[in-house]
Amino acid sequence: MAKKTSAAKKTKQADDGALPKIGKPAERALASIGVARLEQVAKLTEQELSALHGMGPKAIGILREALKARGKTLRAK
Repeated sequence: MAKKTSAAKKTKQADDGALPKIGKPAERALASIGVARLEQVAKLTEQELSALHGMGPKAIGILREALKARGKTLRAK
């Protein structure tokens, strides 16, 4: 049985609205404010994300790319 490629996994995640792999600290940071879906991330600004303990620039970049793949962006200031 062939393993799914990383791109295939990312596409599936983007299709179902699940959060991409951003690391446990960043996942916990989002969970602490009730965010569990990528659509919810789009309602936040980069400043709001950066202010969360455990959310770093790498995780924000991954989230930004996942949103871009869905034709969305982070909320503007």
